[in-house]
Amino acid sequence: MTAQDIKIQDQETCEKCASKMIVRKMSIRDNGTVHWKKIKQCIACRHWRPID
Repeated sequence: MTAQDIKIQDQETCEKCASKMIVRKMSIRDNGTVHWKKIKQCIACRHWRPID
């Protein structure tokens, strides 16, 4: 991971609409089991990206 990647991950504003991003958990179903993934999601346009 480069320094530029870290800056992108730590960004608190959405690149689409410049609104605030919040940390959430998203459930992913895989063969009957549920996995939780941490994401950052925009409060305005709902655009999201994975944290890990």
